[in-house]
Order: sequence, then C-alpha cells, then structure tokens
Amino acid sequence: MLICDAAASLLKSAEKLYDSKEAERIVMIIFNDLFQIYQIKSKQEDSRLSPLVLNTIKQRIENHEPVQYITELAYFYKSSFFVNPHVLIPRPETEELVDYIIQNFDNNSNLKVLDIGTGSGCIAISIQLLKDKWKVMASDVSKEALEVARYNAEHNQVDIEFVCNDILDENAWNELPKKLDIIVSNPPYIPFEEKKHMSLNVLNWEPELALFAEPNSLLFYDKIADFAWLYLNQNGSLIFEINEFQAEATYSLIKEKGFSSVEILKDIFGKYRMLMAKK
Repeated sequence: MLICDAAASLLKSAEKLYDSKEAERIVMIIFNDLFQIYQIKSKQEDSRLSPLVLNTIKQRIENHEPVQYITELAYFYKSSFFVNPHVLIPRPETEELVDYIIQNFDNNSNLKVLDIGTGSGCIAISIQLLKDKWKVMASDVSKEALEVARYNAEHNQVDIEFVCNDILDENAWNELPKKLDIIVSNPPYIPFEEKKHMSLNVLNWEPELALFAEPNSLLFYDKIADFAWLYLNQNGSLIFEINEFQAEATYSLIKEKGFSSVEILKDIFGKYRMLMAKK
C-alpha cells in the first residue's frame, strides 16, 4: 500500500475519537516509531503497510488504546523507554521533577537516591544517566512494572538496583535502602471519584495500581513521608509529584511531619505539581 494512503486510512480512524491536530500527531507517532517512516505524504509503497496490519492498528486506535502502547515506546527526558499497560506512560510534567534534581544537586557528590513507585523506571534511569557518580535505586509493588523497568535500565545501559516492595507495608520497609540523600516519588494520588472525569485512553488502559489512591488520596504521601523521616540522612531531600488539587493539603501534611523548607512548585502548565522538602 502507498504510504500516503495508509496514513489517510489511520487518520480517519483517529479522527473518530480525537480532534484533527491530535489525530495527526497519533498517526505521525505510529509511522515514525512503529515503521520508521518520516514522510507520511509519500506516494511510495511499503510492504509492511498491509490491510491486515492497518486494520489491527485502526482497531487499537478506535479502542482508545494510547499510541505509546501501540508503538511500545515513550520518550522521556532525552531517552526512550519501552512501555506497556503494566506501567504509566511518562508525562512531560514528570520530566520537570527529574530536571529539578539534575539542576539542583551536585554531580560530584556520591548521593544515594531512591525512586519509590518507579513504574517504567523513567525517573530513576534518567537521573542515573546524568548523575553517573550517584547510586540510584528504585522500588515498585508491581512485579510486572519492575520487569519493564529492568528492561529499560538495560536498554539505556545503566546499573540500577530494583526492589519489589509495598511502601504501604511498614513491615517491609527494612527491605528498602537506608541512609538516603534523596527520595523521589510520583505516587498514586487520584481518588476513585475522579474516574468519571477521566478519558478512556487513560482509564481503560493505564494501570489502576499506579493511578488511584484510596480511601485517602494522600495515603502514599503520608507513608512515604514517614519512611523518609526514618531513612533520609540529615538535610536529605524528599521530592514528590503531586495532585494540583491537593497541593495545599499535601504541603500541610509534609510540614506536620517535621520537614523543613517545604516548597510547592508549578509545572510548565502553571499548575502546582511538585513538592520539595528537607529533613
């Protein structure tokens, strides 16, 4: 099939669910990342673009499957990551969490960092790539997510220790690293009642385990802060991605735990999405 005809066919399917700009972006990602085709208006033939292959992709698009799961590829902080429905798709605002750490901590220090709820490993791996003298470790409760994270660490050629651990289980905290300089986390923070406002490409595909916190949307912040108070070194840093609608409540929670220099920062969209604190 001609490349331009295949692109037009996929675009028609994408436009059933998305506006024209987003539909074009989805088609471009599919051609670039799945087929390494960068001129979608080309009138050249490509044998990979068979009706069977295109129909399968069209069905996946129309079933609200995120394009990153279709291509099994996401880009985050200058690197590429394998993703599947066992892990969240990395978001641009989470890159700012990584950028804050990269810009504000000395590369020459031998810091110990723990990423809690690592998912695809994008935070831990991105930090380790740019801070090669640091010791970066990561944990997650999902064995399937850790398989993805380990693959991504190998793909990006970094050595990271991964631990399967439920941070909500205080009896399991002894399995995690101690004497840490930085604890970073993008934990679950969406209350179940917000489900009705969420798009189907997130709700039907991304892992609930990594999205929702019940019965208390601050549950993970509470537990991680308690862990951090025990195992951060003096002057160690606790760094969170947060729910913009729970920014003040999260700030108050961390303050009440005894942390100093608690600060909430805006992301590139002007939303309060990051919290930084010192022990």
